[in-house]
Amino acid sequence: MHKYLKEDELAIENYNKAIKLNPKNENAYFNLGLCAFDGERYDEAVEQFKKAVEISPEYSYGYWGLGKCYEKTDDKKQSIYYYEKFIENTTDEDLKAQAKTKIDAFYKGLVE
Repeated sequence: MHKYLKEDELAIENYNKAIKLNPKNENAYFNLGLCAFDGERYDEAVEQFKKAVEISPEYSYGYWGLGKCYEKTDDKKQSIYYYEKFIENTTDEDLKAQAKTKIDAFYKGLVE
């Protein structure tokens, strides 16, 4: 467990350095979001993913991350919204299909 914590700490440090060098680095914000998500710090992950898509509104993986965070926190309406944004902006057909499946499942859950 400590090995992964140390690697995450180092990764976070490096992403923060990348942001200091280039505050418009959406990939660094996205990766900070992934670190927070993996640590189940969903509010922090949402903040980082939102920064990524604010910098680059067509950055589809930021929307994917937001959809995942809201899914984990049972905010299905927000999750649907961000998965739909992901679908609009992605060329990743595999993840697009996964997002559509999740949206369908959420709608079934919201209606029932």
